[in-house]
This record gives sequence, structure tokens and C-alpha cells, in this order.
Amino acid sequence: TSLANKNLDNAIRIFSELKDTFWVCTTIRDMAKNNYLSSLYDSAQANLKRAYDLDVIRHDTAGISIDYAYLGALNLYKYKARIINSDTTILGEALRYCEKALSIYKRSDDYGYELARASVESNLPELYILKAQTEPKNSEKYRKMLALCRSRLQRARDMAYAEHDIEQELRLNRVEIQLLIGEGKIDEAEKLANYCYDNINIDRHSYIRTENAYNLLALVYEAKGDAANALKHLKLAELQRNMTVAATKNVQLSVMMARGQYESELMKAKGRENELRAKSYMRGFLIVMLAIIVVVMLLNGFILKRNYKRTRKLNQLVTEQNKQITEGLDYASMIQ
Repeated sequence: TSLANKNLDNAIRIFSELKDTFWVCTTIRDMAKNNYLSSLYDSAQANLKRAYDLDVIRHDTAGISIDYAYLGALNLYKYKARIINSDTTILGEALRYCEKALSIYKRSDDYGYELARASVESNLPELYILKAQTEPKNSEKYRKMLALCRSRLQRARDMAYAEHDIEQELRLNRVEIQLLIGEGKIDEAEKLANYCYDNINIDRHSYIRTENAYNLLALVYEAKGDAANALKHLKLAELQRNMTVAATKNVQLSVMMARGQYESELMKAKGRENELRAKSYMRGFLIVMLAIIVVVMLLNGFILKRNYKRTRKLNQLVTEQNKQITEGLDYASMIQ
């Protein structure tokens, strides 16, 4: 998880530098999902609040609906984990967030709202059941809302089946199984759980899907009072979870090795670049020095030539003056 969060942090930094706020928000939500799946609820809440604030600034209603849906799911997780001493107010928070998400995406058929719709419609039925159980005075109200919710749940299940979205179908079927168990329809719940398990067998490479299918069967056997089979399937689910962790570690190791190789190649490329830069600098330096030497030599040649001409002219002038003096002396001697 720490490696995954580190990679997500790097992704957020890169998207921030690119000023791509859509992917910044999406990556922050992914980090929040990692947090609450690892029971880091406070970190998950902080990241979801951060994503929500950015979506508000961006006026992204689809993003805001997803943030609300995730906040609702987080509060439901917190209640079910009993980390708040079964404080029922947290259920109210979860329901409030889910209904806010619902009120937003109901106004649009845009595909961008599908993530919020899937999260809310898989959590609302369970929330209504829990609210009916914890608030006997309002149980009738929540049961009516649950009845309305069942039709949406069935539509969502049909859509997941049509689109071959096995993860979503499993998630929604789990809610349906919980509802059937709550209504005392154990045989129907078992039939649906077996359907999920048989459907998953088509795709055995997915450890997470198989783990979820085993958990559904354990849920049914627990409701039937068959503790031995419930424990057996919980152990099978745990085995699948361990296989998921092992597979994830292998992927992370491969990523780290690939990154190490990439960084090594990058260092070599930088070394070659620095070497070429140094050679280019030295070549430029030599050219400049040669140019300076040529200029100095030309300047010295010019100065020497000018001095030679001046000296020659002075010598000629002295010679003429000496000649005139000699002629004057000769003339004076002749007169004398």
C-alpha cells in the first residue's frame, strides 16, 4: 500500500505540473480508495475532502457527485468496522452523502456520473436496512425508501450483466443477497450466491473476484446457521486474498525492476549527454581561443607594419636633412 501511495503521489505531482486537474482529482480519489481499503479511514477522509475542494473549484459536478458517493461509502465502511463505537450518526452522514450524490447525477445522463451511480446504488440499500434497524421509529420510512431503491438496484444489476462488468455485478449481487437474507429468503440468497460463484469460475485468474464470491457464500452459510461451511468459505476467501497480495507484490517487484533499468538507462543517457556537452564546450573554447590568437597576431602585425613605416619615414627625413646640411657646408667652403 505504501508503494502504491508513493506511486500515486508521484502521479499527482506530475499531473499538477501539467496542470491537469481532472487527473489530479481522479488520482487523489484512487489514493483515498487505497486508504479505506487498508482501514486508513482518516487519510481516506482527508484525501476525499481534498478531491472535493478541487472539484468545487473546477465546477465539476460529476466529480463532486463521485466525491459524495465515495464519502458515503467511506462512512458506511467506518460504521461496519465499528471504529466509532457503533455511533449511528455516522450512518446519517453516509446516507446524507449518498443522497447528495444521487440528487446530482439524477439530473444528468452523462457517462461521467456512472462511477457515482454505481457506488451509491450498491450502498443505499444497505444503508436503508441499517437505518431501519437502528431507528425503529423511522423504520417504516426507510423500508419504503428501500422498496424504491430495489428497482434501481435491479436496473443496475441488469446493466452490469449486459456490460459483462463482473466486479460491479458482484458488488450489486452482494447487496441483493444481504436484502434477501434480511427478508428471510435464504434459499434465494443461496441460489444467487452460487450463481455468482459459477460465473466467477469462468475467469479464474482474478483472485479478487473469487475472494468476493467465497465471501458471498460464507454470508449465506452464516445466515443458514451452517458455521462449518461459513468458516470454510471464509478461509478460502482469505487464501484468495493472500494470492492477490502475492500477485500484487510480484507486479510491484516487476515495476521496481523495470524502473531500476529505466533509471540506469537514463543515467547512462545523461552521462553521454554530459560528455557530448563537455566536448562541445571544449571545442567552442578552443575555437574562441584560436580566434583570439589570430586577432592578436593580426593586431601585432598591423602595429609592427605601422611602426616600420613610421621608422622608415623618419630615417628618410633624417637622411635628407643630413644631405642638406652637408651640401650647405660644401657650398660655404667653396665660397670661402
